[in-house]
Parts: sequence; structure tokens; C-alpha cells
Amino acid sequence: MTRRLGEVSDIALRDAKVTIAVVCRGNEQEDAVSDEPEGMTAIDAVAFVTLSEGLRDAFARLGSHELTEDQRGRWQRRLLAITNAAQRDLPRAQAQLDRYDADWTREVG
Repeated sequence: MTRRLGEVSDIALRDAKVTIAVVCRGNEQEDAVSDEPEGMTAIDAVAFVTLSEGLRDAFARLGSHELTEDQRGRWQRRLLAITNAAQRDLPRAQAQLDRYDADWTREVG
């Protein structure tokens, strides 16, 4: 099954919201979600949702602008690198997304 990037982001966002709900209920509920990263805090979950929403919006902006193939590829590679960084370091990925947004605004509008 093929998914569009926006659909994948929406799935990640939904999963993050479930994680937030579980983490915020207390430690006795944390085991209710088997694939939840060990040691995730409510703050981490909020950061994950914030980053997921930012990535979803960035991919949507990219899809709605008319760019050359080379330009689109460059912006897509940056977003994929941010997505990859998020797996290991949320604050770093958020900083990269903030730089991406600033560059996008400056170069594309």
C-alpha cells in the first residue's frame, strides 16, 4: 500500500497523541502501548507532536509550490534528513526544521 507523505505524517501525529495521553495518565498506564519508546516523557511526546505537525506542514507547503525538479529535490532531501534526525534527537531535529522554515521563507516566500 502506498501512502502520500501527508498521510504518513498524520499517522505519526495520531500515534504521538496516543503516546501523550498514555504518558500523562501516569506510570502505571505506560505499558498499555507496547511500541512506546522506553523513557519517553510527556515533554518528549509534546516535542514529537510539535515536530510532526511542523514536518507535515512543511511537506504540504512543498507540495503546493511550483518548483523546478532540482529545487523540489533539494527541499525534500532536507525534510527527509530532519525526519531521520528526529529518530535520534528531537531538539536537534526541531532546530533543523526551524532553519528549514527560515530558509524556505527567505528563498521561496
